[in-house]
Amino acid sequence: MLLIARWTEYPTTRLNKTALARTVDGLIRLGLKTTIVRQMPEPKDDVPRFFALSKRWPMLPLPITPTWNEHQQRRQRLDGLLANLDASCAIIDPSLSFFLNGELAVLQHDNRPLYFGAIHLSSYGAIHAAEAMPETFRQVAQP
Repeated sequence: MLLIARWTEYPTTRLNKTALARTVDGLIRLGLKTTIVRQMPEPKDDVPRFFALSKRWPMLPLPITPTWNEHQQRRQRLDGLLANLDASCAIIDPSLSFFLNGELAVLQHDNRPLYFGAIHLSSYGAIHAAEAMPETFRQVAQP
């Protein structure tokens, strides 16, 4: 079972230690290999729109690109929740593949946006994330 979400947007009342742990424990009791995918870096605006506008009016540096520190701060609450889960629950972090150049997240690759809109990976972005961790995704896909 692969659990993927925009974790930072869940209200504290709905995503808490008890609820997440209970869900993961229930899946494991059912015999399901359970993996949580950590959150991707979140751009500050609509990525394709930003790149289209920047071709007409060049803007540097990219003001919509999240920094590594911003990304880390956004996911602090989830880190606390993940620390209390059953040890057999795998946790993978494809977001590391979006910080290839260091401090700023990569929002496009080969002139193709990795996001559509402001928060969703494009199909190309999903492939980019999966290619960064082929062994991890291969393990998740096996029964």
